[in-house]
Amino acid sequence: MVMKLLHSGEHFGANKNTLDLNGCILTEAGYTPQMQVPWHYHENAYFYYHVRGHMLEVTREQSFTCSPGTVLFHHWQEPHYNTNFSKDAGFFHVELSKRWFEKHELNASIFQGSNHMGHPLFKSLFHKIYKESKINDGTTSIATEGLLLQVLAEMMRYNPGQKKSVPVWAQKVKEIINEYYAGKITLSFLAEETGIHPVHLSRDFPRYFRMNMGDYIRKLKIERATTFLSDKKKSITQIAYDCGFSDQSHFIRSFRQATGMTPYQYRKNILLISEE
Repeated sequence: MVMKLLHSGEHFGANKNTLDLNGCILTEAGYTPQMQVPWHYHENAYFYYHVRGHMLEVTREQSFTCSPGTVLFHHWQEPHYNTNFSKDAGFFHVELSKRWFEKHELNASIFQGSNHMGHPLFKSLFHKIYKESKINDGTTSIATEGLLLQVLAEMMRYNPGQKKSVPVWAQKVKEIINEYYAGKITLSFLAEETGIHPVHLSRDFPRYFRMNMGDYIRKLKIERATTFLSDKKKSITQIAYDCGFSDQSHFIRSFRQATGMTPYQYRKNILLISEE
């Protein structure tokens, strides 16, 4: 398989705007439905924030359907390709050079692989970085730097150290929760499906998921809700129901607690970006 290397500032999209903030390169660009983006990798680590439309991102391990608000991370030399572009697909790159990591005395090897950063906090932070690129004044550089350091700190919080080897039962639990997250999941149901005692499940779950089971399910519901909110045809009430919240008030309260904004505010931000 022939693999193309993209150097600093290079990508396959059509540039709309580029800022180089001392080793941090911000680029807004777009795709066309006919574009062919082959397997490739990048010289620098970067974040991908999907602004409008949709497309499919494929890595060696998994694929992601990108819609407005999707945030992905690729360490340098992580191969991937893109396909299935909608006619209005647009994205925002935040590329970090090795020099940028050295400047901030960060060990870049901590941030490995290709990751879908589904937590609403990351979406909120990249929304702010995107808006800073639009402002582009004397404060943009320091504001962007601060926001990116917050992103990296949260990445270390959610993924401290090296990934542990995940046992079969933990992977099975993950699959079940991802399928039934909107329903009522009980320990007894998980125990029956995996053959693992409920006490063992409850005790060892945080070892592999970085949080207890209740918090993990709540996080997943909010992540799914942020995806649905980019579809303006879906009402807030319908999204609350589809994501397994008891009612709209419970959804709004939980969403605000997780993201610092209401679902209405989040939807407004996403739709404003996609219409720009």
